[in-house]
Amino acid sequence: MTIQVSLAEAQQEKLPLLPLLHGTPSQDGDSQCTNDGTVDINKKLAPKHSTGNWRACILILGVEFIECLALAGIGTNLVTYLTTVLHESNIDAASTVSTWNGSCYFTPLIGAFLADTYWGRYWTLVIFFFVYAAGMLVLTASATLPSLHHYVVYLGLYLVALGTGGVKPCTWALGADQFDSTDPAEQAAKASFFNWFYFAMTIGSLLSSTVLAWVQYSIGWGVGFAVATALIGIALAVFVSGKRVYRYRVMGEISPMTRLFQVVVAALKKRHLKLPDGQNHETSISIVGDGEGRMCAVTKVEELKTLVRMLPIWASMAFFTMVSAQMSSTFVEQGMAMDNRVGSFAMPPASMSSFEVVSTLVLIPLYDAVLVPTARRVTGNSRVISQLQRLGVGLVLSVIAMVYSALLERMRLVAAPARVSIMWQAPSYVIFGAAEVFTNIGMMEFFYDQSPGTMQSLSAALGQLAIAAGNYLNSGVLALVSSATARGGAPGWIPDDLNEGHLDYFFWVMAGFAALNLLLYLRCSMSYRRRTSSGVVFSGSLAGSGIGMNLVTFLTTVLHETNVDAASSVTTWFGTCFFTPLLGAFLADTYWGRYWTLVIFLFVYTFGMLVLTASATVPLLLHHGIVYLGLYLVALGTGGVMPCASALGADQFDSADPSEQAAKASFFNWLYFAITVGSVLSSTVLVWVQDSIGWGVGFAAAMAVMCIAVAVFIAGRKVYRYMPLGESPIASVFHVMVAAVRNRRVKIPDDERSIHGDGELVVPVVCDEGRGMCTVAQVEELKTLQRMLPVWASMVFFSMASSQMSSTFVEQGMAMDNRVGSFAVPPASLSSFEVGSTLVLIPLYDAVLVPIARRATGNSRGLSQLQRLGVGLALSVVAMTYSALLERTRLAAARSETAPAQVNIMWQVPSYAIFGTAEVFTNIGMLEFFYDQSPGTMKSLSAALGQLAIAAGNYLNSGVLALVSSATARGGAPGWIPDDLNEGHLDYFFWVMAGFAAVNLLLYLRCSMSYRRSTSSCQ
Repeated sequence: MTIQVSLAEAQQEKLPLLPLLHGTPSQDGDSQCTNDGTVDINKKLAPKHSTGNWRACILILGVEFIECLALAGIGTNLVTYLTTVLHESNIDAASTVSTWNGSCYFTPLIGAFLADTYWGRYWTLVIFFFVYAAGMLVLTASATLPSLHHYVVYLGLYLVALGTGGVKPCTWALGADQFDSTDPAEQAAKASFFNWFYFAMTIGSLLSSTVLAWVQYSIGWGVGFAVATALIGIALAVFVSGKRVYRYRVMGEISPMTRLFQVVVAALKKRHLKLPDGQNHETSISIVGDGEGRMCAVTKVEELKTLVRMLPIWASMAFFTMVSAQMSSTFVEQGMAMDNRVGSFAMPPASMSSFEVVSTLVLIPLYDAVLVPTARRVTGNSRVISQLQRLGVGLVLSVIAMVYSALLERMRLVAAPARVSIMWQAPSYVIFGAAEVFTNIGMMEFFYDQSPGTMQSLSAALGQLAIAAGNYLNSGVLALVSSATARGGAPGWIPDDLNEGHLDYFFWVMAGFAALNLLLYLRCSMSYRRRTSSGVVFSGSLAGSGIGMNLVTFLTTVLHETNVDAASSVTTWFGTCFFTPLLGAFLADTYWGRYWTLVIFLFVYTFGMLVLTASATVPLLLHHGIVYLGLYLVALGTGGVMPCASALGADQFDSADPSEQAAKASFFNWLYFAITVGSVLSSTVLVWVQDSIGWGVGFAAAMAVMCIAVAVFIAGRKVYRYMPLGESPIASVFHVMVAAVRNRRVKIPDDERSIHGDGELVVPVVCDEGRGMCTVAQVEELKTLQRMLPVWASMVFFSMASSQMSSTFVEQGMAMDNRVGSFAVPPASLSSFEVGSTLVLIPLYDAVLVPIARRATGNSRGLSQLQRLGVGLALSVVAMTYSALLERTRLAAARSETAPAQVNIMWQVPSYAIFGTAEVFTNIGMLEFFYDQSPGTMKSLSAALGQLAIAAGNYLNSGVLALVSSATARGGAPGWIPDDLNEGHLDYFFWVMAGFAAVNLLLYLRCSMSYRRSTSSCQ
């Protein structure tokens, strides 16, 4: 059926979903109003005489000053805190600080998305300031909780990091919004705003690195954190006080990542509206509050309602998985404490899972070939029992299995030191096998049948996500039990020697969870409203189970992990295996289709098996890392196999044909049968090979099985049925990428009529799979972001170098003489010279250098944005070179055989001062560059790009620190950055940073010249 959309309907479709937040400004303004689309608090065009400009920016600059004072009050002295209070090593403290800093500058992606999509910059700032304040309160409280000090500190730190996610991208973006970009006078003022914005930041940093650092160092950390907390409260009050003088940017079109969220928000805002009668809502319905609503298709609403209805069932399956996860973790550990001799054969504990899969193998054919036909003739119900009843039976059996396991462990503990035969575990596995016939098969069929038609792969992934959540939940419970029961020197419930613990108590806890889950499930299933409108799986199961079944044994005996760590690692890995299907489902439903998603991810799966096989041949020092790399490549590979195999199989049956529909009901049984056949072979043959012949041979066998799976699957490509792709909820920018690749050889016609409507670009596409039209604006936005990427990458490496100021520079200062006269300078306070140089240079730059350079170059900015960034990068090379030379001098003085001495800490001042000067050029230039060069509708997101560069630089620094520590501390050597720096070579590390900075400068020069050429018209 073809649906004709009128021009009026098309215009209505472009109206915003949220009229309050996305209100279109009225056009009753005059020449005294802004012309760039900004509005006042009343959603009218902003009057110039009473809103925006410096009257509003003064408040924003004050807020930024206070926020930086509070944040730097934590970060500047954090290395000292971690080494002296939490007693972390130098390398750990430096890595921790860099990682935390990276998080502070990574979370702005979240804030930018929310600001540009839903809340606007003002409300995003308000909300995230509260999160920020909560983090500061937690940090302050941590001083009064010594027993939980470490955990509470990190909780507070990462709440602060999350809070910065809304503050950092929105403060300066909101500040820049206060200047009318169409007014030359205000445009010139905006160019200066970025300087003063950074000036406010550095004043805050100066006070934090002096006053607050001194308070923390001399009076107490609790007092220092309390002061910072009070400052955040002041910042919030100051910011809110200016709401009537701010100018607000009207948000653009709906975010590309809002298909389902769109319906949620619309439903909440319009929950009191009554739908009009007598209208056909099959295609779309306009949910309108005040004439400014956005049309939401009824299918979208029904899709969301279907998913919401399935959530309680999904949660029950997650808890079932948490219980059944014991088979691959604590059951194996229990078996390792039992007598595994069966006659003359030594049974590997992991092989006991063969009883689970054998019971599945027996029950599936029995259920499908005997019980179903018999009951069908008696009841007349084609399914015998409903999907929900089938799931309930499995939950009942899970309770029985855990109760039996708890009783068995109690019996084993009473008999110790004598060993109970491992065969007593068989009933636990058998019962769980029977339970999984009901739950796992029923879950696959339930999610497939009840899901919206365009979300089959995604709904298949929901089942996998339930397994993921259950495994992650089990990891959390294990960690919690270990923490709660192993205090005060007690062995805990799950020690390395289970005879000293109480694994039976843990099993009783699991039985309690299973029973409670059953009761809640019965309540939810009764109120649920139904939706009305094979070789590859075997091979994948054989290979995957060949790893997972015996993984606890491998981790405890080969990698020598503790019982708790091994159990937690296994369940976390399993969780990841069943979490990644979300990625595979998205790709399958959006771009690749199920067939190609399976092919690609099967190759990833096979490569992971290859890495695991190769891990047996690498040196022991690399073994642990290579094993986990292989494991998580396999986990990624399963992301495309799990959701697509079952969905593609079900696609082979015509749901409109009663006979094929009945066959599909049986398909899920046989699908799970194939899974269990693979599992039984893996838990017997492959496990025996791994234990008796070698892990390398076992992994190689599993890899060979995966190669066979790829060949078998591809061989059937001509006989498969393929489901057409549906619309993705997250595909706006990606849509442009795909269109560009698919049409890269198509020439756009010169006739300007090819561009019509809202900039929609129509070109001939050499394929029969229409992807819809891309607007010129969408294409240009993507091209703009792409052009900025090389500059962004250069800022990442600059941030990596400058992050030394909050990590290794502080550690270097702690190894120097910090006495200046009678005053002991806290090493972290040396950063005051960095902000001091910034404070001096910003006014000097804005008031002296810019006018001089403007007259010399004719550029209104004095230096272009890219030239400004380049100066900062050059200074970073100078700063790191000086630091390396200084550390070399310090080492020579400390290692003097005649008179060892400490170099005075004031020799660090030039390092900080040069970096402060560098940041005047780079950080301010970066703020201005990303704001000016970004698309108009993505200002907050582009603001976050700058923060993301800092985040990536800090994460990169953490990685380099870890790499240097690993590479230089081998064979008992102290390494470059030991706890006693006099035994190391921090100067070598600084030379590495200087080298990175120099290479970064050269690459930047090349990229910046290309960037100027590509945007010459704009420059």
